[in-house]
Amino acid sequence: MAGYRRGVMRGAKRIISLIVATLATVHVIAQDIPMLSRAALESLVHPELSGIGSRVLRAERESINLGTISNEGICRATFKLRNTSDEKIDITALRSTCSCLKVKDSIESIASNEQASVSVEFNPAGRCDRFSVDLLVYSSLDEKLPSLRLNLCGEIESSDEWSHLPISMGVLRLSRKSVCFDRNTLTERIAVANTSDEYVVLSAQPTIEGITLRTEPERLAPHSEGDIVISYTPSSYAVQDIESIVIIDGCGKSHPTDRMIKITIKR
Repeated sequence: MAGYRRGVMRGAKRIISLIVATLATVHVIAQDIPMLSRAALESLVHPELSGIGSRVLRAERESINLGTISNEGICRATFKLRNTSDEKIDITALRSTCSCLKVKDSIESIASNEQASVSVEFNPAGRCDRFSVDLLVYSSLDEKLPSLRLNLCGEIESSDEWSHLPISMGVLRLSRKSVCFDRNTLTERIAVANTSDEYVVLSAQPTIEGITLRTEPERLAPHSEGDIVISYTPSSYAVQDIESIVIIDGCGKSHPTDRMIKITIKR
């Protein structure tokens, strides 16, 4: 048994030594990796165009504006490219600057004085407002720099009418779920919307003395906005920071943890 234990201990020591050596090696390697400057990072994302390639590989439209689109569903666009040289041009790579833009129909080469099309798909899910994404076209004309930069742009209109109130609480949409009071701030407002088809009257039972909650208006009409107004009237200033919660009632069926607003009082 003693021999077995000594063998286990020796094995454990070897494993620890290996881990220490590996960490030391990683540390040395990390020290040798140079930090890229902002300009270097920008050149990787938005590289300069090849002077040779851009002269002979042309796009009918280098930028396509999709206009205003919904954030639901895939959008498609087609770029037409022309080889104006006397030699065949091989398309070596098509690289998007965003995962939201993918090549649907690629091309391998374009014959002399011929035209070819590149189709792309843009997924606007999870995005809003204006967008601009690029597709970099690399060719046999230059091994390092792209020959063309194709751009897809437009504006995404959210199908969610309450997108400006990102937090859900039952039938409510809120701008935030926390408030903070100090000697100078004794009233906080949280923008709220009633997304249901019925009037909503909210209430709460605060656990901190001096905290009151009301809504303006008192009854939130269906599909309308208002404010949750939380006020603090201190009987004496706290000697230390206080953190607590209030649980909102009247906002529909949801778990109590989903109906909590965090209260912080700074001393």
